Amino acid sequence: MANNGNANGNVWQFKGNTATSDAAAVALRKLVFKMFRNYNLNSGKPILAPSPGDPSASPSFRTCPVAEEAVAAAARSGMANCYAPSPGILKARRAVADYLNGELPAKLKEEDVYITGGCNQAIEIVIDSLAGNSLANILLPRPGYPHYDARALYSCLEIRKYDLLPQKDWEIDLDGLEAAADENTVAMVLINPNNPCGNVYSYDHLNKVAEMARKLGGCNQAIEIVIDSLAGNSLANILLPRPGYPHYDARALYSCLEIRKYDLLPQKDWEIDLDGLEAAADENTVAMVLINPNNPCGNVYSYDHLNKVAEMARKLGIVVISDEVYKHVVYGDRPFIPMGIFASIAPVITLGSISKGWVVPGWRIGWIAMNDPNSILKSTGVIQAIEDCLELTPQPSLILQEALPDILEKTPKEFFDKKIKAMRHSVEFSCERLKDIPCLFCPKKPESCSYLWVHRKVIERGDISVEDEIADSVFMKVALPKFDEQQIKVDVNDKIKEEEDESESGSDEELGREDKKAARREHKKKRESLRRTRHPNLSRREKKISKPHKTR
Repeated sequence: MANNGNANGNVWQFKGNTATSDAAAVALRKLVFKMFRNYNLNSGKPILAPSPGDPSASPSFRTCPVAEEAVAAAARSGMANCYAPSPGILKARRAVADYLNGELPAKLKEEDVYITGGCNQAIEIVIDSLAGNSLANILLPRPGYPHYDARALYSCLEIRKYDLLPQKDWEIDLDGLEAAADENTVAMVLINPNNPCGNVYSYDHLNKVAEMARKLGGCNQAIEIVIDSLAGNSLANILLPRPGYPHYDARALYSCLEIRKYDLLPQKDWEIDLDGLEAAADENTVAMVLINPNNPCGNVYSYDHLNKVAEMARKLGIVVISDEVYKHVVYGDRPFIPMGIFASIAPVITLGSISKGWVVPGWRIGWIAMNDPNSILKSTGVIQAIEDCLELTPQPSLILQEALPDILEKTPKEFFDKKIKAMRHSVEFSCERLKDIPCLFCPKKPESCSYLWVHRKVIERGDISVEDEIADSVFMKVALPKFDEQQIKVDVNDKIKEEEDESESGSDEELGREDKKAARREHKKKRESLRRTRHPNLSRREKKISKPHKTR
C-alpha cells in the first residue's frame, strides 16, 4: 500500500478508497443537483426544479388509499415496532412471491424472496454479492462488537485481533497491537465506552493509543461507510446497458466491478445489441443487467427478444439481473413479460419495488427474487452471499413489511388504470410539444417509464438540422410533465377556446346580438361541463380561478 507522508515526517499507511468518489460522480442525484447548483438564480429565467423522476411530487399522482391504510394499520397494530429478520418477515416474502408468480412457470417460494429497503438496496446487495477482495487488514479488539468483524469480512478486509486485558480494566494490549500490525494495516477500531466489556478508557491510555496509531501509521451504518471506504477491488466485470440507470454504474464502480457496456438500439425499438453484448463479455463476466420496462428509454421488451437474451446469457454463462421496477407503469400496447419466465434457460435475479407502481418512492420497500429452478445460483454460492449480505445491512422498515401483503393483494385495478391514463396523457402532450422544439426529437414514443429519451440535433444553417454524432451526448433524459390540477385546467381551457373560436367565426354574421349572447351562454355551459368531466375533483374556488377569458 502506498505510504502518505506529511510535513512532520509521519508516515500514514491508510488512504481513502477512490471508488467512493468515482461512484458518486456518476450517481444520478449528484449529477442532477450539481447542475441545479450551477444555475444562476438571478438570471430572470423560470427554474424547473431538478427531478429524479418522482411523480409523487404531483397531486395528480397519489398512491391508493388501500396502500395508505395498510401502512397506517401496520403502525397501529403494535406488531411492527421491533427488529425484523434480515431476509424480511415471512408474510412479506410470501406476498411478494405470490405477486410475482402470476406468469412464472417455475413458481417462487417465500424463501426465494428477500425484502430490501427499496430497489437501490437490492442493486447494492446483488452487486456486492458478486464482487470484492482486498490485501488490506484492520485491527479489531478482542472481545469486540461483532458487526465490525462481519462488515470487514464482507468487504474482504483481513481481520487481525488485539487483546483487551481484564486484569488492567480492559485496557488495550499495546505491545500486542503493535505486533499484529504490518505495512498493509489501514486502521484500528477503538470502542469507548467499550462494548461488550463496559469499561471507559482514561485520558492517559487514550493518549498512548494515539501515539501508537501515529507510530503505526467507527452505529452500524457508520461502520459500513468507514470500512467500505478503505477496501474493495475485483477482477470481475458486469455488463450494463447504454443508455441505462446510473445507479448501476455508481454501485459497480464502488464495488470495484469493471463496467462493460452493451448498446440499446433506437432504430430497433431499443432492443439489446446482442452481438455487441457477446463481444463485450469474457471469462470474468459475472452478470448482465436488463431493465424491463426500460428506464430511461421507455420501451417494453417482447417475449421473443427476452428469449434471445436468456439464450445469450446461457451461452456466456452469466446471470441476468432483471430490474422490473416499472412493471406497473406500462401505457403502450406491448404487454410486460417478466424475465423470470426464462429462468430454466439461464438464472434470473428479479429486482422490484412498489415505488413506481404505487407512486411511493419515499417508502423504500423492495425485493430480490431468485428465479433459479435449476439451482445454479445456489450451487455457485450466490444465494448464500446474498443472505450473508442481508445479515450486514439495516433491515427495511417492519411497518412497510407488515403492510406489503395488503398493498400487493388488495390494490384495485382501477388505481392502476387511472394512473396509466394520466401517464398516457402526459406522453401525448410531451410528444406534441416536442414538435415545436427544432433541436430535439423523440425517436420513439415511450411505452413505459416516466421519461422521454430525446435525440439532440445540432442546427447548422437556417432550417437545416444535422444529428449530433457525439455518442455520449446524443441522448438526454427529459422528465414527463406532472399533470396537476392547474396544468389540466390550462389544457382543458385551450380545447374550449378552440371550440369557441371555430363556432363563433362562422356565426357572427348570421346571429343578432341576443342570439350571440345566448350562444355564448351555451358555450359557457359546455365549457363548465367539459371541465367537470375532465377533472371532477376541482374545488369551487379552483374552478372560479381557472375561468378562462372570453374569446371575442
